[in-house]
Amino acid sequence: MEDRTDLPGIKFKHVASRGLTVSFDRVEMSQTATRRGEYKIGPLVVRTSDPFGMFPQEVVFGSEETILVNPKIIDIPDFATT
Repeated sequence: MEDRTDLPGIKFKHVASRGLTVSFDRVEMSQTATRRGEYKIGPLVVRTSDPFGMFPQEVVFGSEETILVNPKIIDIPDFATT
């Protein structure tokens, strides 16, 4: 599985093998963004193949989404806003 994202420092790849079948009901991922900006997340791509690599398959789940990361708002002591 691979989540296609351009968030800095985040690369989600997971390899799973359970003999001849791989199954999952739900995949969750959480990460704290450390740089502000506009980023793309998704889609989730699942690749599978037979043991000999002769019949590869790729399934794409979801779509590309855009998120906007803003800096945390903090109070600045003794700062006049007028």
